[in-house]
Amino acid sequence: MHQLALDKSSYTLQQLRLVALMGEYLHLTVAQRIQARFPHTACYMNYGQTEASPRITFLPAAYFTVKEGCIGLPLPSLDVCIAGADGENVRDGEVGELW
Repeated sequence: MHQLALDKSSYTLQQLRLVALMGEYLHLTVAQRIQARFPHTACYMNYGQTEASPRITFLPAAYFTVKEGCIGLPLPSLDVCIAGADGENVRDGEVGELW
């Protein structure tokens, strides 16, 4: 997708309605390039864990170019928490892992 965003060809891909990106951290500048190249396309960032499923959270399209590093909201059917090394929930602002 990043390569398409950098391509200066004349095609517009106006038929493209939705892009779902997954798999790794997306730098804000890359997200902004993608959105600028495809302004009529809703772009979503998704996060998942191999042992859980392909997707656990999603970042709504409205936040695609403004919430760098954000993994988004849990899917409606899931309950998630941020836990410390002891498996207990951490307080706001503390570092932990998605459970």
